[in-house]
Amino acid sequence: MAARDRRGIFGRLLWSSLKDGGFYPFELRAAKGELLLLSGRWDELDEIYRRDLEAAQRSQTGYYIRYYMMKKAELLVRRQMYPEARDLLKKVDEMTEEAGEQDLRERARDLMVGVCIFLEDYVRAEAILDQFIETARSRGNQPAVGWFLNYRAAIMMNKGETVRALEIMGERLAIARRYGGHRDIAQGCISIGGIWANMGRYGRSLRYSRLSAAISRKIGDKYLLYYAIYNMATACEGLGRRRDALRYFGEDLEMARQLGDGPGAEQILGDITRVEESAADSLTCPDGR
Repeated sequence: MAARDRRGIFGRLLWSSLKDGGFYPFELRAAKGELLLLSGRWDELDEIYRRDLEAAQRSQTGYYIRYYMMKKAELLVRRQMYPEARDLLKKVDEMTEEAGEQDLRERARDLMVGVCIFLEDYVRAEAILDQFIETARSRGNQPAVGWFLNYRAAIMMNKGETVRALEIMGERLAIARRYGGHRDIAQGCISIGGIWANMGRYGRSLRYSRLSAAISRKIGDKYLLYYAIYNMATACEGLGRRRDALRYFGEDLEMARQLGDGPGAEQILGDITRVEESAADSLTCPDGR
């Protein structure tokens, strides 16, 4: 039996023919990569991205060169390496524009907006949003509309417009529910929980964060769970539930170390110290004894 026949339908879908002959399982490995991304096995994932990008460059497979550059940038974002992610995303943006790959460009632009917000470059973030959100609406790309609305709400929060941020996130959550995007629903709940926490409404923040954590556990998204548990910890701290706050911060610290998020781990250690010192202060007698 010929090799072509042995591959069957899965081979035709998951293996790509190369210009220099032979085949490479780009789609199969991309699917594996998504599972590793969700489960937090980022060191292993980094190696997959490196090898697959090299394979795409050797065979001059343009789409996968751009795809894996974008995915490497996404991993840099998750590890809070924002300047490095920004530089890589600029290259992806130029390459996808030249290739006319609108869907891939929107995904890269989604990441770029997040990077700009983290780097406090709100002018550039809003310029990208203004350009792309209506384009995404006109193309009926509901997930992309949701991504951009999420960032629009983040910018409103940084401007102190919390009520408007809540309105935008309500629209974002409604869109995600319409197309059944469980991950986007979980992400929306995280954002709404964060907004309520910033408003001092810790009970509501805790409810949304718990909902996000439950969905994230169900779909196996460790990254979203990481953020949901952090929100739960800060909400419990705000409610004066220090024991619960320390428990959640401790769980989140372990996840940060597993994910290789060094800056996140340092921040959580500072949070734990703050809660412990607050608890010690509350046990001190008025005269200091």
